[in-house]
Amino acid sequence: MEVNAKMLTEQGYVPIGIRLQWMQLTSRKKIDFKPLWQRATLETSRDFFSPEDNDIALVTGGTSDLIVIDCDVLKDSERDSGVQDGLALFQELVEQHAPSEQLFNALPQ
Repeated sequence: MEVNAKMLTEQGYVPIGIRLQWMQLTSRKKIDFKPLWQRATLETSRDFFSPEDNDIALVTGGTSDLIVIDCDVLKDSERDSGVQDGLALFQELVEQHAPSEQLFNALPQ
């Protein structure tokens, strides 16, 4: 895990250690974050790891200059409920609003 955290830090991302567990009773993940994890920076990210950690999370937003979009795919039980599939909606929005090739070519490399 330390090698992966170092690689992420070298790329400018702020990794933090987390404890990830599967909860049998609820059939859901449980993620334990360190207190004040939102304040982690490149310089302090090592302080947010402990021996109990079993996974790495990234601090998003301005800290890592990283935005995450979470799109959920419908479960079979939700297909007829009128709930819209998040991934299908995201793909549709990208197709409707995707920047043109001209914009991509104008961006600094």
